[in-house]
Amino acid sequence: MSGCRRYSAARLTAWIALAALTLAMCSGCVDRLLRERADARPLPSMRPSVMPPFGDYRAMEDIPVTLRIPDWNRDRLVAAADTVSVYAGEDITAAVAARELERLSPLFPNLGGAELRLAPVENALERSGAVAIVNLDANIWLLDSAEKSVVRMALTYALTELPGVEYVGVLINGRDEAIDSGGSTPYGLHTRSVSDDVESYLNGLDTAASSESAGLSRVAALYFATADGLRVLPEPRSITIPPGPRETLRERLVSVILNEMALGSAARPSDASRLPIEYMVGEPTLFNPGGSADTLLQLSFREELTDYLTVNGGSAYLLFAALTNTLTGFVPGLDGLTIQLGGAVVTEIRAPDRTIHLTNGRMTRADFAGSAAALSVLYFPREDGAGLMAVERAVDQSMADEPRQLLRALLAGPRPYDSDARLTPALPAEDGTPSAFTDADLLGVTIVSGEALVNLSEDAASACAELNPTQARSFIFSVVNTLTELRGVNRVRFFIDSLERDLFYQPESGGAADARPADLAGRARSSVTSLGEFYRQPGMVVTEFGNISEPEPNESVEATDAQDIIDPDDAEDSIEPDDPDEPEGSAEIDEPANLSQPNEPADAPPDPGVAYIDEI
Repeated sequence: MSGCRRYSAARLTAWIALAALTLAMCSGCVDRLLRERADARPLPSMRPSVMPPFGDYRAMEDIPVTLRIPDWNRDRLVAAADTVSVYAGEDITAAVAARELERLSPLFPNLGGAELRLAPVENALERSGAVAIVNLDANIWLLDSAEKSVVRMALTYALTELPGVEYVGVLINGRDEAIDSGGSTPYGLHTRSVSDDVESYLNGLDTAASSESAGLSRVAALYFATADGLRVLPEPRSITIPPGPRETLRERLVSVILNEMALGSAARPSDASRLPIEYMVGEPTLFNPGGSADTLLQLSFREELTDYLTVNGGSAYLLFAALTNTLTGFVPGLDGLTIQLGGAVVTEIRAPDRTIHLTNGRMTRADFAGSAAALSVLYFPREDGAGLMAVERAVDQSMADEPRQLLRALLAGPRPYDSDARLTPALPAEDGTPSAFTDADLLGVTIVSGEALVNLSEDAASACAELNPTQARSFIFSVVNTLTELRGVNRVRFFIDSLERDLFYQPESGGAADARPADLAGRARSSVTSLGEFYRQPGMVVTEFGNISEPEPNESVEATDAQDIIDPDDAEDSIEPDDPDEPEGSAEIDEPANLSQPNEPADAPPDPGVAYIDEI
């Protein structure tokens, strides 16, 4: 035992000596290490950073909505809280309509276990601005007239709960179904009333159906060509039908609608959008082809119609789409149209993306699926630097909720047909035209938890670095205001080549390309920064009357550290007081949020010309 104790003591002594020697040898290293650390840059923030976007991505969202369900006595509609799942790029209107029909189906025994659902066609739900058109399949014919009216009422109330929806049209197999059993009184567009009482709603329909001599008033969706000559848009218009016998009501409906279309669009007046009724010959004629139960309307035009359309920038495709969508959506029981041009029936039409082949010349809404545009809102700077102006753009229904499409249109710059000529590109080149970016310059745009993450290329950053402070600020909030028009997006963050770097910073020669302004003596040409999160800036938006809208609280937030995420609740403390010399609404932001997204300037819309009619 004594030998073991002596051995342990010897080991302990050796360890102590070794530790002392090591400490003596390294004391100089430790001292030098500490001196170097004191001169080094501080360690980065350990707060979690946001992952940069790679490609385009939008997570599926579960959105709370309010549906309308009849009570057990069907005396009134009651609000029902629900949740709908909306996929990337999907319009919430379609999701709400489908969920409403799903909730209604078990309440109607006459369905015999069948389900109410949207028609199995491409354009079963069209949302264009304030108008939503719902096309139901034939299962609804299993219900009686009162039950079908309850379904229409429920759909109208549920969809008008959504922001911006004011009018709802409900079709069955692509056509309006009459209120009355005689099949002549139209429903038209539905609007929400102040009462949820079902009986009052049905009584109002009965009153309209029984009015024969007093004249009938309804709201119709009139379709007109868009300013770019590519699509058509519905425009709600109150229609009054002159009194007369019920047997001729549908003929009078056709006459009134055609005369209203000849007046053109009230929102976008142009010769290209109006119906050139002066080229019509003969009377519109309703007929049943081959003795079938289908009802078609025949219209005849002089051959010179094609010359008129060519001169005025219209097209036969858009004119025929406008006529078909308008008339089948309002004249009860109308399945489609046939059109004669120069005495021959049109059987083939050239659309922008395809050729439409018409069996026996019959045109239906399904033939023009995709012709109805949706509306997106873009924000462009005014040329005088006074702020931003909102511009409505007609886009394909499938692209209205796509952030890349919005950015592409924004960076392509204003168009000649925009509502105001005082607009300038959001990201200008030296000559004032839009910077020439390609779609590849937008490396990715994702939407996660209400934040749009925009990843730009080095080329995009180089273009942004050339902007002066006013241009930089306008560019950032053109992008931010445009993207926050999307459902569920409330803030925007920018990346350069997947790194959080300042778009507007130009280091002096010798400086690191990825350094932040605080790291170098050199400064950017602009006093604005793109680092951090940016919130919507309504205070920069100029109204059509030249006024600037009142700013909302927490309109914008600037983060000075690329790693930091500022809570919206603290946003007020991040906004500096307004400079009295600054134009009203152009809130100064110390460091710009940069949104240079290289989107290939959208090619100018092709000359609409005239739709080619290959066979007549």
